[in-house]
Amino acid sequence: GPNSDPDHTLKIIKLFKENREYCTYGGEINPISGLIRPTIFEKPLSAGENYREFFAPVFFIQMYEHDSELSKYFEHPSYGPNSMYVSVFGESKYINNLIATGEHDASTVLRNTDLHLVERGYNPYGGYGAGASCLYVNGVRIAKPTLPQRDIHEHLIALCQ
Repeated sequence: GPNSDPDHTLKIIKLFKENREYCTYGGEINPISGLIRPTIFEKPLSAGENYREFFAPVFFIQMYEHDSELSKYFEHPSYGPNSMYVSVFGESKYINNLIATGEHDASTVLRNTDLHLVERGYNPYGGYGAGASCLYVNGVRIAKPTLPQRDIHEHLIALCQ
């Protein structure tokens, strides 16, 4: 069906145009109806990173040759504010090191699976980037995976007792 925010299609059109050479499937957008058809972009990490989030069935796959190239993506200033999940298929010494040093929480690294197979509605959802998921409590933004029942208890009920 159509995107819930029809103006979002206009933002996506710009991204599609900028990355058209990397589109390997789909690419159809209707700005009148707000419909964005499933689309896949396959862009080598060496050709530039993508830090944009899509509220559409758009998959942006970034291929790389060596594990060490991941530093270009994860250490870029644009990564942190929107950090959410990392999907690892196979092994990555670089990702293991991010977890070991505390630079990425292990709960946000998915190994050989898909988020939709892991997410059950009773686990915290999101990442530690404020643009990915956060709470506002008394005007203060708390960046962390959210779980409404837990968050209501911790930040409303427990504080009022």
